[in-house]
Amino acid sequence: MKKKDLLVSYIKRCLPYLVLILINCISCELLFYKGVASGDDVKFHFANIYDLYLALKEGKSLVISSTLINGLGYGKGLFYSPLSHFSVAFIALILEPFNITMMQAYKITIFTSIFVSGIFMYRFSMHITKGKRVISILVGSMYILCPYRLFNYFARLAFAEGYAALFMPLFFMGLFDLTHNKKTSMKPFVEIVLGGALTYLSHNITGLYLFTFGIIYLLFFSKDLFIRLKNSKRLFIYSILSCIILVGLISIIFLPSLSLLKMNIYNVSISERMWTTYSHVSSDTARTIIYTGFLNLSWLNSNGITYNDVFLMIIYLFLITLLYFICDKLLQKIKKIDNYHILISSLIYLA
Repeated sequence: MKKKDLLVSYIKRCLPYLVLILINCISCELLFYKGVASGDDVKFHFANIYDLYLALKEGKSLVISSTLINGLGYGKGLFYSPLSHFSVAFIALILEPFNITMMQAYKITIFTSIFVSGIFMYRFSMHITKGKRVISILVGSMYILCPYRLFNYFARLAFAEGYAALFMPLFFMGLFDLTHNKKTSMKPFVEIVLGGALTYLSHNITGLYLFTFGIIYLLFFSKDLFIRLKNSKRLFIYSILSCIILVGLISIIFLPSLSLLKMNIYNVSISERMWTTYSHVSSDTARTIIYTGFLNLSWLNSNGITYNDVFLMIIYLFLITLLYFICDKLLQKIKKIDNYHILISSLIYLA
């Protein structure tokens, strides 16, 4: 292959990620402002982040806190998954020589998690569409701009719940590869284990929802999977080992949580306190149906953003995406630039 063709091939492979990082910069515009919004979980998250940061820096226990509740021996991760807090603390520690503050590390974590989740969704879509880059870029962009996650990150400050969305596409990509690739490979199992375990260790409730939908998905392919398991010893072994590893990883949080629930003396054991009664769940579900996520008028107004600003941004994104599709379809018809159509249409999209 000529150097020119190699360069074009390299650029074509890199362009989808450049588009995704541009979309990510648009979605994370509020990160460039000072401070963060005053969400309902902000104190809890920052207290745990700082506690983990001190433990890592001073070589103290990552299991029992020596700083929270006046050093009375509060057990970390007894109910709430710690991975999101640990990520910020770790980034703050390794970037400390560069004068990166805890707040900046928090924002770096958010920016990185949204971008990487877009990559996972892009790759997942490439598997589903069998390599259609244009559609996959659009799907990855839509996941980056998911209103509910942006609202969790920038308004509610439900940091762990937003962070858990990072690994969900990886989990479902593994399930899709397992059910649609007839060749037995370890790769889908690695994706399922990593995606599932890391989601649960980021936010256990989101992880439980993820596993529920994953089981429902597998039930649709149960007949075919049963036949394959019966005929392939290697597939059977991979399945058993994956289940053992996945359960082992999530047990870090699941077993302590189960112990607390059984004791019936903590808030996590009280349905009313945890908002898990039937009346609360039904009420919350009804509100979720009309929930507009990032397009929350009172919060937008408090941050100097109007509905007109958001509406124009959505229209603009829709128009340039439509232009991207039109350009790519038209350029595909020109034989002389058959190898360059995605390059040209992506440049137009970026412009």
